[in-house]
Amino acid sequence: MDEEIKRWTARRKSDLVLDIIQGKTTVGESSRRFDLPPSEIESWIDQAKSGMENALRAKPQDIREQYESQLEELQEAYGEALLKLRARKKRRPAGQEGRDMIPQIQRGLRDEGFTVPMTKLCRWFDAPRRTVYYKPVKSKPKVKDRFAGPIKQMVEAEPAFGYRTVASLLRFNKNTVQRVFQLMGWQVRKRAIGYRPCIEARRR
Repeated sequence: MDEEIKRWTARRKSDLVLDIIQGKTTVGESSRRFDLPPSEIESWIDQAKSGMENALRAKPQDIREQYESQLEELQEAYGEALLKLRARKKRRPAGQEGRDMIPQIQRGLRDEGFTVPMTKLCRWFDAPRRTVYYKPVKSKPKVKDRFAGPIKQMVEAEPAFGYRTVASLLRFNKNTVQRVFQLMGWQVRKRAIGYRPCIEARRR
């Protein structure tokens, strides 16, 4: 690297691009000389060509259209910034955010008359789209026959037996038996807890 330029102004860029166009140097030589990526120099060349083309064919009508296009882009950016700010105000407090937060924000904005795509909302809140669209599918719990069969026989024979008694007699884990009772609807109702009046025996 022959020279080190800390700041590449527009004048310096234009001088380098002009030297490359005139054949005084090449992109590779300039890249090695100034320690610049070749892609960055090529982008300067493309910008210079575009600018020269516009300058040569520029008419008042072309300039007006260019300004109107820039104004439209600024208005779109301003509107998007306002929508982003409005969406952030609808965000839940930290710690209460869930998978349904983005759809709720989208519905809230739609109620106010603003239609915002889900992809844009995900980009605003740095949320993966697959996380938002994911719908958990919970399968119905299954009861193994090797547990259900013996437990059912004992419950039908002794309906008053609770899960602890059944687990002890069948030598099953009491938590497993309790789960089977709950899933199959065999849970014995608990006796009401509370004050029960005592009945005094009559004296003879």
